[in-house]
Amino acid sequence: MKIILLSCLSVICLLGATQANNNITEILASHSRYSTFSRVCSEVGVANAIYSRSTITVLVPPNSALDPLVQKYSSSPNTLYAILSLHVLLDYFDTAKFKAITKGTALSATLYQTTGQATGNEGFVNVTVKGDTIHISRADGGKGAIVQNELYKAPYNISVVSIDSVLAPSDVSAPGPAPSPVNLTEILIEAKNYNTFLSLVNSTGVLEILDKQLVPPGITIFAPDDSAFKKLPAGALNQLTSVQKVALLEFHVLGSYYSMQELSTLNSPQDTLASGSGGKYQYKGIFQRKSGLQIDTGYNTVQIGDTLYSQLPLGLYGVSTVLFPTDIFGLPPISAPSPAPTMPPSPAPSPVPTPSLSSSPSPAPSSVPAMAPQSHLFSPPAPPTGSFGSPDATPSDESPISVPVTLSLVIAAVPIVLGVLFH
Repeated sequence: MKIILLSCLSVICLLGATQANNNITEILASHSRYSTFSRVCSEVGVANAIYSRSTITVLVPPNSALDPLVQKYSSSPNTLYAILSLHVLLDYFDTAKFKAITKGTALSATLYQTTGQATGNEGFVNVTVKGDTIHISRADGGKGAIVQNELYKAPYNISVVSIDSVLAPSDVSAPGPAPSPVNLTEILIEAKNYNTFLSLVNSTGVLEILDKQLVPPGITIFAPDDSAFKKLPAGALNQLTSVQKVALLEFHVLGSYYSMQELSTLNSPQDTLASGSGGKYQYKGIFQRKSGLQIDTGYNTVQIGDTLYSQLPLGLYGVSTVLFPTDIFGLPPISAPSPAPTMPPSPAPSPVPTPSLSSSPSPAPSSVPAMAPQSHLFSPPAPPTGSFGSPDATPSDESPISVPVTLSLVIAAVPIVLGVLFH
């Protein structure tokens, strides 16, 4: 009976622990003394990075300490991102864990280390504990800060503590020249194997959208190489409407910069640049497999290939298969289909022409209207490998298991525990 009771209590505790809130703006909403940190985190994209992570500690300086730097670098979001990202430790520390540090000192990596901007040990901080005082300073020297109070904690997912002053990378003591703008077109041309993708984003107007996103928090693009498009049935892209084609291209883009290391942490549903206007357009997640990192779209599973560029504000990674959103193509077939179905006649009296690779550019729509999934539009005859008709999926034993956790499960477990206690 004791074993059953302990098991039930463990389940309840586990379910409660998964309800951690990683939304830093919500956490700080009732703390007006730290409103500047909350606001700037949202503006420059640090809030998104915090939300997508677990096992972290956020160091929050007061408005009085942060306001002068925000005013000084108001025209440089890259600099503000660098400053705030140095305040996100990639480990969990609450007051008890700080004071339990072996020999009173520890080195911790920060979010700044993942941006590609840190040199040497700039992206690390030293934590030193002397008595009741917890001191945090840049590993490369400079003025540090003292930990004040715990503002929020959800062991061992996220801890938010206040500090008395601002930590800043060594190269932001004075405003420097603006960084050279990232030229996505040049990067894709130099990669030499992404001509079709570049032509498509250019002809549809998506390239202009992407260029405007090349500021913090940046973007992450999974660019299909030329071989990926050669796997598609002849004329397949021209069977999509112009709106669907834009959505398909934006489905290959995440709305924040992620290094390859950070991508391995995104093992939950992820919005894409196409999300929210005409459907979910989400990935089921990005998962680490034996063969490498793989994107699960819900229709197909695609392995992430070469790193073409990785530094804030752009993460650019090659893939050898086009990512298929279920919002357009429906759910994948269970087995290989017979001959491909013919396209249904359009109900419109005069069909709208769809741009091809050689057509003149057409502007991208500002929103993607809702559309019914067009299940298996381009399903070829068996074998289905490398086509719209069958997902490029990994074996089922590698598929992640997702178990939704809700408050109702916790409530349902209470009578079980009480029943065991009073049986």
